[in-house]
Amino acid sequence: MLDEDLYPNFRNLVKSLEPVHKAPVREKTILTDEQVEDCLNKLLEQNQCQIACALALSLTSGMRKAELTRMKVEFFDENHLVFDGKMYKTGIIKTKGHGSSGKQIPKYVLRDKFQPYFDAWMKQREERGIESPWLFVTAGEGKFIQATVSQMNTYAEKIGALMDVPFYFHCMRHLWTSNMQRAGFPDSVIAEIQSWESLEMVKRYSDIPTEERLAQFFNGEDKE
Repeated sequence: MLDEDLYPNFRNLVKSLEPVHKAPVREKTILTDEQVEDCLNKLLEQNQCQIACALALSLTSGMRKAELTRMKVEFFDENHLVFDGKMYKTGIIKTKGHGSSGKQIPKYVLRDKFQPYFDAWMKQREERGIESPWLFVTAGEGKFIQATVSQMNTYAEKIGALMDVPFYFHCMRHLWTSNMQRAGFPDSVIAEIQSWESLEMVKRYSDIPTEERLAQFFNGEDKE
């Protein structure tokens, strides 16, 4: 304790500092294919084809919302089909990474589940006279321009309302990873598709419960 007589001008500055408030932690949302497919059908019924296309693309690629806005229509033609037509390989885009230019890589998209919603959006674009090289667009200055991350945030709110869950596009990255594991893809292949440098990223994004992982080894007939 300081003697006030010896230090008459002493002020405790620590007491005047603003307390550090803890940042709210977002509740983790774990979705199923059935939930997403039900939402996709509802979006088509409401003629929300662009939102349905964005959700389907997120489901079939695990893209971040910023990466969705960088997709071009030309990335989804026959020239971009790979692996006997099972996937699309997009052009090189900027993804999250070190430096201002990020990581420049292509993205891979599972064709079968994505195609119906892409076709529905392309048909609606034609009916509405939308011409733009960007897959996702917004109206601006008398023409259609590239969609923004803010627009994707608005889409996420609409999707969440239809699903009645807190929805954010990053949770689709988890579902994509889990689905790839359930389909039997090795973690090394999953990491390579996403250009992840470590298999730890696969573990981070997998939402498969421990019981489900173990079931593939212990269910069924006993092995001699």
